Amino acid sequence: MQTQTSLNGLTLALPKQEKLKNPIIAYLKSKGFMLAEDGETGVLVDINGNIPKIRVEFVRAADALLLMERKVVDLAIIGSDVATENTCGKDPAFEKPDIKLDLGIAGCTFDLAVPDELLQNFKSPADVNGLRIATSYPNILEEWLKKNNIEASEIFVREGSVESSIRMGLADVVADLVDTGGTLRKNKLTSAYRIASTSAVCYARKNMDVLTSMLTNEFILQLRKNRSPVTTPTVQTAECAMA
Repeated sequence: MQTQTSLNGLTLALPKQEKLKNPIIAYLKSKGFMLAEDGETGVLVDINGNIPKIRVEFVRAADALLLMERKVVDLAIIGSDVATENTCGKDPAFEKPDIKLDLGIAGCTFDLAVPDELLQNFKSPADVNGLRIATSYPNILEEWLKKNNIEASEIFVREGSVESSIRMGLADVVADLVDTGGTLRKNKLTSAYRIASTSAVCYARKNMDVLTSMLTNEFILQLRKNRSPVTTPTVQTAECAMA
């Protein structure tokens, strides 16, 4: 019996968040694709006609992983930080997606930041021992702590505004994504340690049928054309490894 994918071509999940969505769409256009959006869905068309139309679902980045596991979508282009945070520590039965291609765009770093006036006290990661750490990415943070034999007195998880945690007395240091560094400067914080580097990555679900796998390979091949080498290391989801 043919699956919905084999009948209708590939289905791709893209993030709703404009900050990541816009550079991904620009990247796809540079690779010969045109996108027609219609609310939370869209159609991606290969202007060269090599690949059938690709159905697009705009979703929360974290939801893309579940949609791949449930075989609702075949591919997802999301930040490697989100993919790693939501797959580390999962039950072994969880089908972690395959890493197909690091696009090398929308890059940022995941840093541990400390108050400006205390930076001189942090000579090595061991100086974080016994401190309270605020973050939105506890799994990535815990992997780094484990790797460096560090025990935090508390990991305080926040959905946003992590940098304000020190001012509020909730944490001693913070671990968060850093783009331009403007938010750190605003809160009088400085990056002390680089935990990981992240970028937009194309993931594929497991156990594809033959036709879906062939279409996926064609899609990835087109994305690879005229592509500059990626020099920034990314968080590797499948291995839960920190860059």
